[in-house]
Amino acid sequence: MGLTSTQRVASVLARLLHGETITFEDWQQYYGSTKSMRTFQRDLADIRQALEENDPDFHLTVQDASAQLVKQGAQNDLKLALAVG
Repeated sequence: MGLTSTQRVASVLARLLHGETITFEDWQQYYGSTKSMRTFQRDLADIRQALEENDPDFHLTVQDASAQLVKQGAQNDLKLALAVG
């Protein structure tokens, strides 16, 4: 029995929170080879919406069919460190 969409989204979010970058190919292998790019995009949209509503410090970046979580404070800390350096 496969995961429900809610279970799949929660699993992807947990993986992202652990620092993983999720590619469409990895996602498809892990969650089902019959899943489409549209389903992947929908999962990421659900995650993005949940983050916006609950934790604005995190930002989901999607590029070239891969997704990664970035903590806004950490990104700003890096920019500050580079400026000071």
